Formats: sequence, structure tokens, C-alpha cells
Amino acid sequence: MRVDTPRLISTLSRQRDWLRIMQPTEGQRLFSPWRFAQQQGWSFHIIDESRVRGLTLDNIRTRSRYERMDFPCKESRLILETVQQMGCTTIDSLLARYFMGEYRSEGVSHIRHLLATRQLDCDITRPLDELTEMWVPSHE
Repeated sequence: MRVDTPRLISTLSRQRDWLRIMQPTEGQRLFSPWRFAQQQGWSFHIIDESRVRGLTLDNIRTRSRYERMDFPCKESRLILETVQQMGCTTIDSLLARYFMGEYRSEGVSHIRHLLATRQLDCDITRPLDELTEMWVPSHE
């Protein structure tokens, strides 16, 4: 008997309160992610498309729009190194530091691209605005 795995599996970390969304591979079973989450001390929840509603779904859709954009690797590396050094920062502080004036909108797109490609992480259960806290993910 084959059990269909929901397309979205999320893990909620006790340490950071972040929501991680991932696509399971073909052969992946539900017990493997559950066991991994238990080993990490996380609470494991399965959420499929019919249960994801409201702000979380809007944030996932917003992030996916920026996934295929292209930005200079040097700039991305600089942003990631800065966030890594700071530990956690807001979008606004990065914009003030690297994207002043007319470059602000490009900076917003660049940061959202880094979020969409999972090079930066944030809590997608909260509004994505300039005060959104971000960090470099350590789970990958």
C-alpha cells in the first residue's frame, strides 16, 4: 500500500520559531522527517495546501515571485556575510546600509530573492515588510 506524502512538509523550530517549507522527494516517507525533527528537538507538523491559508500562503506566493530573478553574486555574498556577522537583522537595516535612494526598490527585490532561494530565512507566518527579521539558515 502506497501512502501519498503531502507536497508541503513544515517543521517548526523551538529555538528560532521559524517555519521551514520543503518539497519531499519521491521516496521520502513521513517517518524520516518526523524522526529528524525529534532528534533536533523540534516539533513536527504536516501542512498540505488545503490547510495553509492567509498570511503564510501569501508570503509563500510572494517569495516565489522573486525566485528566478538574477543578481550579481558579489552583492549577494556581501549581504549574506553581513547578515551572518550580525546573526539576525531586518530588511530595513540592510536597505539603509547597501541600497540608498533610487536603489532601494532593487534592494528589496534582491533581499526577497535571497529569501526565496533560501539563502536567507525568516518567519513566514509573520508579515513580510521592512521590519521582518532575517538570518542565514544553519539547517542546510
